[in-house]
Amino acid sequence: MIRVVTNQCTGAPEYAGDQDNDPRSTSDCTTGNPTVAQTVRISELQAFTF
Repeated sequence: MIRVVTNQCTGAPEYAGDQDNDPRSTSDCTTGNPTVAQTVRISELQAFTF
């Protein structure tokens, strides 16, 4: 089982809030693109045995 607690968008304060001064663009990660905020891609996986 793989359980994701946070991703880069929801777990990193650097991506929270407006990132630029452009009023025409919402650069906040979670409100600007909610689909991406809920998407996780796993690029590496290590399996260990006990």
